[in-house]
Amino acid sequence: MVVIPFLLLIVLASAGCGSKESSPTTTNTTTPARVVQTGTLPTVASLTVAQYRARASAICAAANRRLNNHAPHGSVSQKIVEEIEFAGQTAGTVFMALARWVPPPRLVRLNAEVVATTRALVQDFPLLVAAAKKGMTSYFRVYMRMAARGRLLASREAVLWKKLGVPACNA
Repeated sequence: MVVIPFLLLIVLASAGCGSKESSPTTTNTTTPARVVQTGTLPTVASLTVAQYRARASAICAAANRRLNNHAPHGSVSQKIVEEIEFAGQTAGTVFMALARWVPPPRLVRLNAEVVATTRALVQDFPLLVAAAKKGMTSYFRVYMRMAARGRLLASREAVLWKKLGVPACNA
C-alpha cells in the first residue's frame, strides 16, 4: 500500500493550493512591490488587495500545474522519496514567495497566519524524506506520527485562504 494521497494533500495545502483548475490570471508573480521613497531610506509599498489575491492565485495555479505534471520514477520507495522531495521543493517555493510579500494592511494578520502554517507544513518534508530513505517501515512510522498534525494544518490553511479571498488556493 502506497500512502501518496495524504502526502499530496499536505503538498497542496502547504503549497497553499488545492484547486485542480488553473487560474486564468496572467499576473507576473516575480514583479517586486513598488518602492516608495520616505526620508533617506526606501521602503517597499504593500500590495493592494487585488494584487495580493492575483499573485496568490497565480502562484497556486503554477504550483498545481507543477504538481500535476510531475511523474516520479523508480521503485515504490524511490517514487515516494522523489515525490516528497518534489512536493517539499514546490511548497517551499510558495512559502518563500508568501513570506517576501508585503500584504495590504487589512490582510497582514491573515497572511502572517498562512505563512506560519505553510512554514510548519514545509518543515515536515525533510523528516518524511529522511524516513522514506531509511525504508518503508520507517517512513510509515513517521508518516503515521505526522498525519494528524498534517491534516490539522492543511485544514487550517484552507480556512485561511478562504478568509484571504483566494479561491484558487483553497485546499
